[in-house]
Amino acid sequence: MISVLIITLAATAAAGEVKIVIPGQVNVQDHQIILNRIAAFTGIKTEKLNIDLGRAPLPGNQRHISRNLIKLYLKNNGIDLENIKLVMPEMIVIETASRVITPTKISNFARDYIMSKIETASGQITVRVISNLNPVTIPDRNYSIQVGRFAGNKLMGRVSLPVEIRAGGEVLQRIYVGLEIKLVEKVYIATRDISRGEKIKSEDFRPVTMSLNSIENLVLDLEQPVVKEGVCRYPLQKGEVLTYNHLQQPVLISWGNQVQADVIIGNVRVSTVVRALENGKKDDYIMVENTDTGYKFKARVV
Repeated sequence: MISVLIITLAATAAAGEVKIVIPGQVNVQDHQIILNRIAAFTGIKTEKLNIDLGRAPLPGNQRHISRNLIKLYLKNNGIDLENIKLVMPEMIVIETASRVITPTKISNFARDYIMSKIETASGQITVRVISNLNPVTIPDRNYSIQVGRFAGNKLMGRVSLPVEIRAGGEVLQRIYVGLEIKLVEKVYIATRDISRGEKIKSEDFRPVTMSLNSIENLVLDLEQPVVKEGVCRYPLQKGEVLTYNHLQQPVLISWGNQVQADVIIGNVRVSTVVRALENGKKDDYIMVENTDTGYKFKARVV
């Protein structure tokens, strides 16, 4: 009985020993420093050491925590310091594990995004980064690069693109990348002065490749009907780029003209002479008057 009692007491003492070991240099990945995540321990339940030691340093920075501060945290959380063996230096260094995203990676992402969003039939897109970007240091976690909420609706000219570094649904960094976006496209410039009302002719223009901030209203194809059938709305000077603003369809029928009108009802076509009561271009609907009966109706100019 005596031998059994002595062995039992010795076993009880060994089982009750609490040992906490904290190394001098610790890397963390979370926003908060939790004691049971940076220490090795025996003789105590994990939840007892679920003690928040405060905010982790920003990636690339350090935080120093003293032995005395750790003891204070333990004491404030109801742990008797007389019953533990704390193995750690007088000061530990906490670092947040980090990774660096280079300016090149951010620039390439922004360029690729722009290239994927702009459609052009024949031209080439040039995208130039005009911002001075710095390396971005983030916690060492899986991350993605995305475009944030973007108010602009025209991806041409100068654009400030919001680029977000995300991890676990959280925006770690938001960077505004300045871009200059141009389109290298073939346009047409006048080889002579063209007067208002003059017919547009392809031989009066020559193609020139230009770097443009916008192709809005630019004529890129002289073979379109709107160009081939058009006349000059206002004078076009030699060397000026042809735009749709320069074009208008010619007036084919003027007020007072007597013209033939074909009235089609089912398979029956009846021709009659009418007087135009309005000017009309191709495909316009104008009011006309039958010269014999005085009956007025709308007719399409063809």
